[in-house]
Amino acid sequence: MEFSRATEVIPAGFELPRGEPGPFAACVLLIDCSSSMRSGDAIGEVNRGLKQFAVEVNDDELARNRADISVIALQDPGLRVESPFTLARDFRPPTLQADGATPMGGAIKLGLDTIQARRDEYRSRGARAYAAMMFLITDGEPTDDVAASAAQAHALERDGKLNFFCIGTKDANFAKLGEISPPDRAPAKLEAGKFRELFKWISDSLGVTANSRPGEKPSLPAAQGWMSLQT
Repeated sequence: MEFSRATEVIPAGFELPRGEPGPFAACVLLIDCSSSMRSGDAIGEVNRGLKQFAVEVNDDELARNRADISVIALQDPGLRVESPFTLARDFRPPTLQADGATPMGGAIKLGLDTIQARRDEYRSRGARAYAAMMFLITDGEPTDDVAASAAQAHALERDGKLNFFCIGTKDANFAKLGEISPPDRAPAKLEAGKFRELFKWISDSLGVTANSRPGEKPSLPAAQGWMSLQT
């Protein structure tokens, strides 16, 4: 199973530095920027978490040169790549605004297309790549059809080419997120106000990945400090 070919115009990522051998770890953050994310200043917490994430992933000696990060704003109208792929050492987090609906199916498809476009660039450089990582962070439920894009993500996960995580706040529709998440990975519930801790875990996960070998399945850090039990 290959990633889909990009069917839309995907913004080019920052050019990979000449002479940088990789391997590279593509990471896409699909962040819910719908109007409900204004409640309790959730979008502000996300923005502060992204700033911390940018600092922490850059502090890891290997991850700063291997983690390749993109941010996609999950909102309608306005579904878009906010930050094209950038190596962690050069990543500058966007300031996200909350408005509109929640096109999760479109966001997952755009994320997979974006990853494929970047993997094509790795291939053209003769660089190796880790399994890509994609994180969907939401406080709600999809307002579009998710079946086709979720099925594609699940197939890529089975083939060892993608690690896909769905993370919801207490108000998210976990029944629907359970359909979107890979069958062997239940959606995680974010404890109230723990966005910074979540992004710390993501940066630590990228650090573990960057310190492994392509093709290995590294043991990611325990989801401590941000995940609560679903009730």
